Amino acid sequence: MIPMQFNAVAWDDIEALVTVGRPEDRALEYKQELPGNSDDDKKEFLADLSALANTAGGDLIYGIEEQRDAQGKPTGIPTSIHGITVANMDSEIRRLENLLRDSVEPRMLGIRMKPLQAQDGRIVLLVRTPASLVGPHVVRFKTHWRFYGRNSAGKYPFDLGEVRAAFAAAEDLPERLRRFRGERLVRIAGDETPVSLKAGPKLVLHLIPLAAMSRIDSPRIDFRDILIYQFTPLRSSSLWHRLNIDGGLVYTGNEPTFLGYCQLFRTGIIEVVDTGLFEPQPSTTTPLLRATLVEGILISATRNYLRRMRDELGLQPPLYVMLSLLGGRGISFYEAGFTIGDHTVDRDIVLLPEVFLESFDGEPAEWYREIFDALWQSAGFQGSQNYTTDGKRKPVV
Repeated sequence: MIPMQFNAVAWDDIEALVTVGRPEDRALEYKQELPGNSDDDKKEFLADLSALANTAGGDLIYGIEEQRDAQGKPTGIPTSIHGITVANMDSEIRRLENLLRDSVEPRMLGIRMKPLQAQDGRIVLLVRTPASLVGPHVVRFKTHWRFYGRNSAGKYPFDLGEVRAAFAAAEDLPERLRRFRGERLVRIAGDETPVSLKAGPKLVLHLIPLAAMSRIDSPRIDFRDILIYQFTPLRSSSLWHRLNIDGGLVYTGNEPTFLGYCQLFRTGIIEVVDTGLFEPQPSTTTPLLRATLVEGILISATRNYLRRMRDELGLQPPLYVMLSLLGGRGISFYEAGFTIGDHTVDRDIVLLPEVFLESFDGEPAEWYREIFDALWQSAGFQGSQNYTTDGKRKPVV
């Protein structure tokens, strides 16, 4: 794979591959022409992309001419940028995306395509495929049904043992997610946090790209050149930021105890913890939660996190969103200065349902409803009071 964020790859970077003669490898492949409409061309395209996804991910570049051996077979060493000719590139990309959607199971997520153009008009198409954690993916095209993998020599069909191993790795993913969430919550509840936090209940948000759960190809982000202060905690007054052993840290409040933080892990995982969204009840020591305010803050903050995960960190979907409540027992909800409802939260640790996102482009106000409904239900309500019966978010008054 070209060792750059996808959005940063430019024509000069493709030229550099050809100039140094970088050969194909496990994560890089060249093609001179785009796949045509013949069945063989389509099967070749599907096999190429699914093989990358089933292995380590990688880049496929169309428009590159390769050196040939004595038998006329391509050697994988680029010799020139031949370029591709298409009448309508957007239409061509849609054709390839539709082919992937219709002929690979389960659906491949996170594939990105973009054309790059030289000053003389030559065009190449860069296709980046992330290593998949929801596979293995099988090509199902007409009568063709096969799993593919990739090594340094190119793609190859999986044997039965490799198919079993790929399914075993995929089945292990939910356990790895649960284990990560559980271990982090235990640390937070035990005050093993990067900064000392105010005592009391804590709201914990995790954004976990699936790539971060990979055992061999998880991202390793260097935060030295990233404006980490843009990843603000849920409350953004009195902000501080610094690098730490896990990656980058932004925190809010003042010593000796802080109100919350946003921890950026080198794998791309974001952990946000807040203690300042709970208010003391006048007559008792039991905290109050203004759920409507919390919902609005989470929606706004999550929009920011998703945008910056894509643009600043260069991460790719899919990802999981997880919200948890620590120290929740006895919490009451209130609105407009009055306690509402007849019940309180009945447990210390509230694990709200996770949401799976296939892209960064969705609207958090829509998919957060499942999480918010569960949050309100933890205190005896039917669900969030801020959505209509058809799932639309009500205007905040």
